[in-house]
Amino acid sequence: MMFGIWSRLIAAALVVALLGGIYWRGHTQGYKARETIALADDAARVAEALQASETARLRERELTRQVETQRGKYAEQIKNTRAVAAAAGVGFRDLQQAVAAPAAAASASATARTDDAARARIVVGQCAQVVQSMAAVLDEREQQLIGLQEYVKAISK
Repeated sequence: MMFGIWSRLIAAALVVALLGGIYWRGHTQGYKARETIALADDAARVAEALQASETARLRERELTRQVETQRGKYAEQIKNTRAVAAAAGVGFRDLQQAVAAPAAAASASATARTDDAARARIVVGQCAQVVQSMAAVLDEREQQLIGLQEYVKAISK
Protein backbone atom coordinates (compact mmCIF):
# COMPACT_ATOMS: atom_id res chain seq x y z
CA MET A 1 0.00 0.00 0.00
CA MET A 2 2.88 2.26 0.47
CA PHE A 3 3.67 1.96 -3.13
CA GLY A 4 0.21 3.17 -3.89
CA ILE A 5 0.51 6.28 -1.68
CA TRP A 6 3.99 7.12 -2.99
CA SER A 7 2.90 6.68 -6.51
CA ARG A 8 -0.08 8.91 -5.88
CA LEU A 9 2.16 11.56 -4.30
CA ILE A 10 4.57 11.34 -7.20
CA ALA A 11 1.73 11.53 -9.71
CA ALA A 12 0.27 14.53 -7.86
CA ALA A 13 3.70 16.22 -7.80
CA LEU A 14 4.09 15.56 -11.54
CA VAL A 15 0.63 16.99 -12.22
CA VAL A 16 1.48 20.10 -10.09
CA ALA A 17 4.83 20.46 -11.89
CA LEU A 18 3.10 20.05 -15.27
CA LEU A 19 0.44 22.64 -14.40
CA GLY A 20 3.10 24.99 -13.00
CA GLY A 21 5.10 24.63 -16.23
CA ILE A 22 2.04 25.30 -18.36
CA TYR A 23 1.23 28.34 -16.22
CA TRP A 24 4.81 29.62 -16.39
CA ARG A 25 4.95 29.15 -20.17
CA GLY A 26 1.65 31.01 -20.58
CA HIS A 27 2.83 33.73 -18.23
CA THR A 28 6.11 34.27 -20.09
CA GLN A 29 4.42 34.06 -23.48
CA GLY A 30 1.81 36.62 -22.33
CA TYR A 31 4.57 38.86 -21.04
CA LYS A 32 6.38 38.62 -24.36
CA ALA A 33 3.15 39.33 -26.23
CA ARG A 34 2.47 42.41 -24.05
CA GLU A 35 6.05 43.54 -24.56
CA THR A 36 5.72 43.10 -28.33
CA ILE A 37 2.46 45.08 -28.35
CA ALA A 38 4.07 47.82 -26.25
CA LEU A 39 7.04 47.98 -28.63
CA ALA A 40 4.69 48.19 -31.61
CA ASP A 41 2.77 51.02 -29.90
CA ASP A 42 6.03 52.81 -29.16
CA ALA A 43 7.12 52.43 -32.78
CA ALA A 44 3.77 53.82 -33.96
CA ARG A 45 4.10 56.81 -31.62
CA VAL A 46 7.66 57.45 -32.80
CA ALA A 47 6.50 57.30 -36.43
CA GLU A 48 3.68 59.76 -35.69
CA ALA A 49 6.11 62.07 -33.91
CA LEU A 50 8.52 61.94 -36.85
CA GLN A 51 5.69 62.68 -39.26
CA ALA A 52 4.52 65.60 -37.12
CA SER A 53 8.11 66.88 -36.91
CA GLU A 54 8.53 66.70 -40.68
CA THR A 55 5.20 68.47 -41.20
CA ALA A 56 6.31 71.18 -38.77
CA ARG A 57 9.63 71.55 -40.62
CA LEU A 58 7.84 71.93 -43.95
CA ARG A 59 5.49 74.51 -42.43
CA GLU A 60 8.45 76.36 -40.94
CA ARG A 61 10.22 76.40 -44.32
CA GLU A 62 7.10 77.74 -46.01
CA LEU A 63 6.66 80.43 -43.36
CA THR A 64 10.34 81.35 -43.59
CA ARG A 65 10.00 81.68 -47.35
CA GLN A 66 6.94 83.88 -46.92
CA VAL A 67 8.74 86.03 -44.36
CA GLU A 68 11.70 86.47 -46.71
CA THR A 69 9.33 87.40 -49.53
CA GLN A 70 7.61 89.95 -47.29
CA ARG A 71 10.98 91.34 -46.20
CA GLY A 72 11.95 91.81 -49.83
CA LYS A 73 8.67 93.55 -50.58
CA TYR A 74 9.04 95.70 -47.48
CA ALA A 75 12.59 96.69 -48.44
CA GLU A 76 11.34 97.63 -51.91
CA GLN A 77 8.53 99.70 -50.38
CA ILE A 78 11.01 101.47 -48.10
CA LYS A 79 13.19 102.22 -51.11
CA ASN A 80 10.20 103.61 -53.04
CA THR A 81 9.05 105.64 -50.04
CA ARG A 82 12.49 107.15 -49.63
CA ALA A 83 12.55 108.02 -53.33
CA VAL A 84 9.16 109.72 -53.05
CA ALA A 85 10.24 111.51 -49.88
CA ALA A 86 13.45 112.66 -51.56
CA ALA A 87 11.49 113.93 -54.54
CA ALA A 88 9.02 115.68 -52.25
CA GLY A 89 11.95 117.16 -50.32
CA VAL A 90 13.45 118.55 -53.52
CA GLY A 91 10.06 120.01 -54.45
CA PHE A 92 9.71 121.47 -50.96
CA ARG A 93 13.16 123.08 -51.17
CA ASP A 94 12.22 124.58 -54.53
CA LEU A 95 9.06 125.99 -52.96
CA GLN A 96 11.04 127.47 -50.08
CA GLN A 97 13.40 129.13 -52.55
CA ALA A 98 10.48 130.50 -54.56
CA VAL A 99 8.89 131.99 -51.46
CA ALA A 100 12.17 133.41 -50.20
CA ALA A 101 13.17 134.87 -53.58
CA PRO A 102 13.02 138.63 -53.69
CA ALA A 103 10.31 140.22 -55.71
CA ALA A 104 11.30 140.70 -59.34
CA ALA A 105 10.03 144.19 -59.40
CA ALA A 106 11.41 146.65 -56.92
CA SER A 107 8.59 149.07 -57.27
CA ALA A 108 5.46 148.92 -55.15
CA SER A 109 3.19 149.14 -58.10
CA ALA A 110 -0.06 147.24 -58.47
CA THR A 111 1.56 145.02 -61.07
CA ALA A 112 4.19 143.88 -58.58
CA ARG A 113 1.51 143.10 -55.99
CA THR A 114 -0.46 141.11 -58.54
CA ASP A 115 2.68 139.12 -59.42
CA ASP A 116 3.34 138.43 -55.73
CA ALA A 117 -0.23 137.21 -55.23
CA ALA A 118 -0.01 134.98 -58.29
CA ARG A 119 3.34 133.62 -57.08
CA ALA A 120 1.84 132.94 -53.65
CA ARG A 121 -1.10 131.09 -55.21
CA ILE A 122 1.30 128.96 -57.27
CA VAL A 123 3.42 128.20 -54.22
CA VAL A 124 0.37 127.30 -52.12
CA GLY A 125 -0.96 125.10 -54.94
CA GLN A 126 2.36 123.29 -55.23
CA CYS A 127 2.49 122.82 -51.45
CA ALA A 128 -1.01 121.37 -51.53
CA GLN A 129 -0.01 118.94 -54.27
CA VAL A 130 3.06 117.80 -52.30
CA VAL A 131 0.97 117.35 -49.16
CA GLN A 132 -1.65 115.37 -51.11
CA SER A 133 0.97 113.10 -52.64
CA MET A 134 2.55 112.52 -49.24
CA ALA A 135 -0.89 111.76 -47.76
CA ALA A 136 -1.53 109.23 -50.53
CA VAL A 137 1.82 107.55 -49.84
CA LEU A 138 1.07 107.45 -46.12
CA ASP A 139 -2.37 105.92 -46.75
CA GLU A 140 -0.77 103.24 -48.92
CA ARG A 141 1.85 102.49 -46.26
CA GLU A 142 -0.84 102.29 -43.60
CA GLN A 143 -2.70 99.65 -45.62
CA GLN A 144 0.53 97.73 -46.13
CA LEU A 145 1.27 97.90 -42.40
CA ILE A 146 -2.19 96.58 -41.60
CA GLY A 147 -1.64 93.75 -44.08
CA LEU A 148 1.72 92.88 -42.51
CA GLN A 149 0.17 92.90 -39.03
CA GLU A 150 -2.57 90.51 -40.19
CA TYR A 151 0.07 88.29 -41.78
CA VAL A 152 2.07 88.17 -38.54
CA LYS A 153 -1.10 87.32 -36.59
CA ALA A 154 -1.88 84.53 -39.07
CA ILE A 155 1.55 82.89 -38.91
CA SER A 156 1.85 83.21 -35.14
CA LYS A 157 -1.26 81.07 -34.53
